[in-house]
Amino acid sequence: EHVLTFVYEGERYVALVPEEEAEDEEAEVLLLHIEYKDGADVYVPIDNEILLDEVFEEFLDAMDELEGKEDGEDD
Repeated sequence: EHVLTFVYEGERYVALVPEEEAEDEEAEVLLLHIEYKDGADVYVPIDNEILLDEVFEEFLDAMDELEGKEDGEDD
């Protein structure tokens, strides 16, 4: 299930959760790099551990920001 598409360092990434875990707040999130090839988006695993950590932090920040807006907070 799609959770969020976001940009980090000018590149697009997507966060996905397996459908069977979609309702679980502690579900494992799969982060993938979105590349544009042959006229279509292609999801590519992030092999670099450092980049993966950075992308994960960006994902957490984006989710916190979204949750803040849902809770009625103004940033």
